[in-house]
Amino acid sequence: MSALAASAGLLVALGVALAVSGLVRTAPPPRTVSQRALRRADLVGPKVLAAGAAGLAVLVVTRWPVAAAGAAVAAWLVMARRARTSPAG
Repeated sequence: MSALAASAGLLVALGVALAVSGLVRTAPPPRTVSQRALRRADLVGPKVLAAGAAGLAVLVVTRWPVAAAGAAVAAWLVMARRARTSPAG
């Protein structure tokens, strides 16, 4: 019986220690921006512009919001595929 009480007390003490260590603030590590993230950021702008223009054009012509959304997604995918392919050389 005393072994059970001792193990229960130990578990409570460990739980309290974990709770206290979780409350202690630590400084987050400095974030660095990778070159891959910078390249992706450069590619997003033209895709957004093409998708918005295609969606707006289809919306003006057809007045169908679902068709406009489909055209925007199609333009986004075309621009993404175009950005992925690299010229041979």
